[in-house]
Amino acid sequence: RLVRTLCDDSKKELEVKGSLKTRLEEELANVPPSIKEKIKMPAKIYQAMPSSTCLKGTRGRIGVFEVLLMNKEIENIILTNPAEEAILKAGRKEGMVTMREDGVLKVLEGRVGLEELEEVI
Repeated sequence: RLVRTLCDDSKKELEVKGSLKTRLEEELANVPPSIKEKIKMPAKIYQAMPSSTCLKGTRGRIGVFEVLLMNKEIENIILTNPAEEAILKAGRKEGMVTMREDGVLKVLEGRVGLEELEEVI
């Protein structure tokens, strides 16, 4: 999916504290350990702020992805018990990140606004 990216010169800061911090931590609670250890919770995230140089506060788009790499275990699950929960569990073992989690990671990087992510995913 594509989400609008924030303009660098016109974005509004939001402090990451209280319920917002708790929410972001909950969103990333199930991220695989290999990804989780690289996450640094920023002091601020951003939201779109219209300006004279950037009328909507966003410019361009970026993709948010969910990629499931096929292996023998996942192939067997799909062939024998194609339940979403079983496939997700096997994908998580292999380090899969959901589309929503990828979006939240881009919010933490300051590339996407949380309100845009909510609207799209």
